[in-house]
Amino acid sequence: MSNQDNSNIAIFSNDLPFEPKRGSCIYLEPQSGANQVNNYIDNNYSSVVELFGENRPFVYLPDIVRHQDAILHYNFPWPDASRAERTNVHVQNMYREILSYCTSGIELFQTPVIMRYNYWRDYCFYFSVFPLYYEDDNQFVNQIKEIVSAPVLSSGVRASSITDVTSRRRIEQDVDLEWVYAQANDINERIKQLQMSGVSSYVIRKLIVLPEPKLSRLRITKDYQIILTDYDNLQISMPTLSKVVFFFFLRHPEGVRLKRLVEHKEELLQIYYRLSNREDIDKLEKSIDDLVDPTNNSINEKCSRIRAAFVNSFTEDLARHYYIIGYSSEPKYIRLDRSLVEDESGILK
Repeated sequence: MSNQDNSNIAIFSNDLPFEPKRGSCIYLEPQSGANQVNNYIDNNYSSVVELFGENRPFVYLPDIVRHQDAILHYNFPWPDASRAERTNVHVQNMYREILSYCTSGIELFQTPVIMRYNYWRDYCFYFSVFPLYYEDDNQFVNQIKEIVSAPVLSSGVRASSITDVTSRRRIEQDVDLEWVYAQANDINERIKQLQMSGVSSYVIRKLIVLPEPKLSRLRITKDYQIILTDYDNLQISMPTLSKVVFFFFLRHPEGVRLKRLVEHKEELLQIYYRLSNREDIDKLEKSIDDLVDPTNNSINEKCSRIRAAFVNSFTEDLARHYYIIGYSSEPKYIRLDRSLVEDESGILK
């Protein structure tokens, strides 16, 4: 199989009902009925996922349907969502709907295919389309390996890093995620599977009649636990020093530049003293010194763990209201409306 060229490009309109991740590989078949390609994938799903690997996340709608309850809970964590009305929409209808957004290259979808997302340009999504066929297991595995090895195409237009790592809708909503995504990734593998490159939310909305997403109140208990009241009293756990940083930024809705954290060293120390059971004052102070040191990566690590604490519990679209965001050179802040914060501990005073 040769590298993709423009003859294998399909263009989808801007209102495609999900937001693909660059490099993600979506299985799609244009016609209903059993076929050997789908049978092989269905019977060897875990192995196929492993073949595609982390950089080419494989999206298979039937598997999303199979795990809809777990995905529902992750994407819509409030209790009444689990009682939502179920529909009878078939996967094949979803395939047809996705294809209805194709504005160029529809002729490429004559057989089962992998459509790999390359880039978004001029308000359109550009996918490479790889036809799939099955002769035997070895041939099919080699075919997948060739697809994985084919380079993800570039738009040829220089874009900022935030364009590469966020969806078009997040850019339009002016959510400052550039710096957040530059930090170490602490998101576990189970959650990566539940996220499914944005497609899972689309599938779940087809299968289940859902209420509009809502943010939960955040309650800080007297012993400094973080509870999301409206998400069935979900407890958010994170290391003590990460919690110090989280409470500090909740205290500062105006935001704080990381390079100026040193000006808040005493405040951070006082929060740490209240949260920590450590009696070694020198070690406490050393931890805070590292935190405010602009040459040390400690603050970035703590912010990454704060993000992971929320994203490991529910979808990024909701979680981004609770963790620390901001462009690299701008003040960092937590977006959550402070009217949703209930502080029983007094730690935010």
